[in-house]
Amino acid sequence: MKNKRSIILLALALAANGAAAAGWFYLYSVIANQKRAVNEARSDLALIEKKASDSRSLKTFMDGIKKETEKIDAVFLNEEMLVNFIEDVEDISRKTGVFLEINSIKTGKKGDLGANFIFKLSGGFGEIFRFLGLLENMPYQIIIKKAHLRSEGKSSDWAADVSVILTSFEYNESF
Repeated sequence: MKNKRSIILLALALAANGAAAAGWFYLYSVIANQKRAVNEARSDLALIEKKASDSRSLKTFMDGIKKETEKIDAVFLNEEMLVNFIEDVEDISRKTGVFLEINSIKTGKKGDLGANFIFKLSGGFGEIFRFLGLLENMPYQIIIKKAHLRSEGKSSDWAADVSVILTSFEYNESF
């Protein structure tokens, strides 16, 4: 009887040990799965943080070059901003004391060098020459295609026919 009882106790002890081992194995697999999920979440979070950091760096860089971009954009005129160029040319004529008559403006088409302007100037030789110098030094890309100066009879009266190409002109694709 004692033998039978010890065998039953031994069997129960072995069963309890087996159940404990199975429980430990189950808990170990659950913990391993949770550890794997945590590591995946950490790597995803690191990737998201890297993207956010790159995005902030790009925004800082873009903000840093904003002034330079605005300066470059200001040089290139479209058809709506041509008025600014014309006003600048008229301002130069007032400053130099030269009479300015704009004979024609041709915006041309894509593939042309730029917008073409034909001016007629009249005034003193020095004033016309100064006007041309200031025109050439405007903050636009300009080609003075032709500047024909001639005396208008009196020694102080001069006239000039000037053809200018504004090469910093953006063509609108819809025209």
